[in-house]
Amino acid sequence: MRAWRCFFVRPTATPARMWWSFPATAAVQSPGGWWKPALRRARRAFLNGKLSLTQAEAVMDIISADGRQGAALANASLNGALARRIAAQKDALTALQAHLAAWVDFPEEDVPELSQSHLCDVLGGVEQELDALIQSYDAGAVLREGVDCAIVGKPNAGKSTLLNLLAGFDRAIVTPVAGTTRDVVEQAVQLGDVRLNLFDTAGLRQTEDEIEAEGIRRSWKKLDEAGLILAVFDGSERPTREDLELAQRCAGRPAIALVNKEDKPTRFDAELIAPYFAMVLPVCCQEEGARKVIAAAVARLLGTNQIDPHAASLSGQRQLSAATRARDAVAGALDAAQGLGLDAVSVCVDDALDALCELTGENASEAVINEVFERFCVGK
Repeated sequence: MRAWRCFFVRPTATPARMWWSFPATAAVQSPGGWWKPALRRARRAFLNGKLSLTQAEAVMDIISADGRQGAALANASLNGALARRIAAQKDALTALQAHLAAWVDFPEEDVPELSQSHLCDVLGGVEQELDALIQSYDAGAVLREGVDCAIVGKPNAGKSTLLNLLAGFDRAIVTPVAGTTRDVVEQAVQLGDVRLNLFDTAGLRQTEDEIEAEGIRRSWKKLDEAGLILAVFDGSERPTREDLELAQRCAGRPAIALVNKEDKPTRFDAELIAPYFAMVLPVCCQEEGARKVIAAAVARLLGTNQIDPHAASLSGQRQLSAATRARDAVAGALDAAQGLGLDAVSVCVDDALDALCELTGENASEAVINEVFERFCVGK
């Protein structure tokens, strides 16, 4: 009996239910895998007006999602959550623009003038809605795509022990010998709702060993590139110059300090490093309970604990850019309403509507549409 993969879609453009069904065995039967038929059907549905562009993109997001929460976010968009939320903002702006046009172009028709308070209320409400979508983008991207996480610290602070704890098996060699890890050890893990691409790095210290020095250079490079930093400190020792240097390098970054070896007498003064980190946690990386503590801290720091997986969310730079342009245009309309006149307000509202229509695909160019569907055809 053949297995089937199915996507259930309830598009906003039509009350009909559509099933996207294609064989799971297509990965073997055709070059490129089972996902290609889904993309072809999504494109046809978009071109035929059955899906908005955001819903078509959601098909691709489901295919590539890391973890259940990321897939749930994509499924919400597939079922029209983002399309409906954007449509509500477009409707508000369209009604406002119609009133503005009638009042400016047909003064003889006794069209009531827009009150300043109503104008600002509508524009302010739209700006707030768009800004909320934009502010939640980073957390949504983490749920969809995961995040690169650098594990850094001095030798023997417990970095490799932490990697093994989060991985759930002995991924890295752990010995009492300082400098055991000399190169970057990579491991993808699912920590709560977040996929972490972990990079266990060489211990940070001064050394004359050329091989170890190269490993340390790579450690600093990974720290600079990471979307999340877990800085490990030895709680059984007093802070050193290397500890303070590491803390300072983490300032302003999405970084959590883990003061390890909580099971031993504490000699580490965490207050010295606290100003440089979003949070400082005492842990014992040999105990399973530390995993839950770290998972909760990561979710708080990255904002994923605030995300409703069934709510509307932006996906990808195209959507983010369009939403940002729309919000900025609405903000311009609000500024214009304070003294530049209704003509200036109308121009800004037009710009906002154009950006929102580009987001949903209603006025997207052929080049944009091709880019949307081709971005998942590279390297698959």
